[in-house]
Amino acid sequence: MERAIWHELPSHLHDADRLLMAYGKWSRDRPAYGRCGSAEGRYRSTDVHHGAVVPVVVIPDWSAAEVQRSLNAMPERWRLVLTAWYVPSRAQQARIRRIKRGMGWAQFREMLCDALTMFRNIHRG
Repeated sequence: MERAIWHELPSHLHDADRLLMAYGKWSRDRPAYGRCGSAEGRYRSTDVHHGAVVPVVVIPDWSAAEVQRSLNAMPERWRLVLTAWYVPSRAQQARIRRIKRGMGWAQFREMLCDALTMFRNIHRG
């Protein structure tokens, strides 16, 4: 997914950006295991992947877990900015609009760069 902010990011944040983009894709597209809400929790549908295309693994689960741990170690405001930007959904897009309300694109870009720097430092450390 190519976005305009990629060209505006400092070069030292490109790896963190790529990692978070892969994490966002993983969190949106990970496969469902076909369980229903039965009382025993043991029922499995017979046609879990009937006619469906099995998604390609973008990053392994262990790597996604490391990214999630790094995000959880961040202060909430910065974690929400990164989650809203890299794991898009309707609720997250509304959150971006609320965060950006009252600030221009330059201020939001600066906030995103600060959050990416914080994530990179936590993830590397």
